[in-house]
Amino acid sequence: QLSKLKGSKLGELGVPGLIYRNEEGLVKFEHSAQARAIRHFPVKKDVDGEGCVVQFQAPFYVNGSVPNNLYYICHDPYAFDDSQGDSIGATFVIKRMNNESSPDDFIVAEYIARPSTQDEYNKNLFLLAEYYNAKIGFENDRGNVIEYAKNARLFHWLEEEFDIYDKDNRIMTKLGRRFGMSMS
Repeated sequence: QLSKLKGSKLGELGVPGLIYRNEEGLVKFEHSAQARAIRHFPVKKDVDGEGCVVQFQAPFYVNGSVPNNLYYICHDPYAFDDSQGDSIGATFVIKRMNNESSPDDFIVAEYIARPSTQDEYNKNLFLLAEYYNAKIGFENDRGNVIEYAKNARLFHWLEEEFDIYDKDNRIMTKLGRRFGMSMS
């Protein structure tokens, strides 16, 4: 059955596309036949290209807007602004468990990519945050998410620095980076 599914392309869920700001200033997602999702690691450039946004479910609206705290973003940045590196950025938009919209508690969009610059990656990351009205939780000791947010005045989309607990359930010392979390 798995072989049949893989052979039929039915196993490729989601809609690959582009996220952008239109002339009215609204963030939109649009299917693109040219967009190719990254499905292999290490990346096979001839198969995957630079990556793209893949939408599994559009944002849920109540009275014309996406509710606060319905979605959150988990982002793993890559370290250096070098398009030849092996690492890729991985962002997942997750719908929280809730009483307003089902199904819930699953990934509604992903952005796995390695565009030519981190600024291009970050632009799409923050557009996803606005599109889903979601805060970004991220690894803060690589990439340039904080610098990008500062320059673009987008701190309001970043999660504050996380509390990390030790094995005795005590909060460990924060590193003072204000946003995201350190993996070290």
